[in-house]
Amino acid sequence: MGGWRTGLHARKQSFHTVSNFAVTVDGAEAHVTTKGYSYNLLDAELGGGMFEVWGVYRLRLVRQAVGWKVTAFAFDAWHTRGDEAARTHRLEA
Repeated sequence: MGGWRTGLHARKQSFHTVSNFAVTVDGAEAHVTTKGYSYNLLDAELGGGMFEVWGVYRLRLVRQAVGWKVTAFAFDAWHTRGDEAARTHRLEA
């Protein structure tokens, strides 16, 4: 989560979406896969670089006393396009 807080800053436009959820439940454990897409665009003053990625999210959940808790979370990229520096850009403190 910390990486998202610093990487998705106010001077970087970002759009993320997911679709095509597949959920399997086996007792107190569940697995979810979903396709994902992300777009990042830096402000012109920062170079205006753009980066896109397509892939699949994989999550593992465990049933709790109330609700479910995500215990594993991964993203496997299938295809990327654009300036990698736009994806990794951080504002200096």
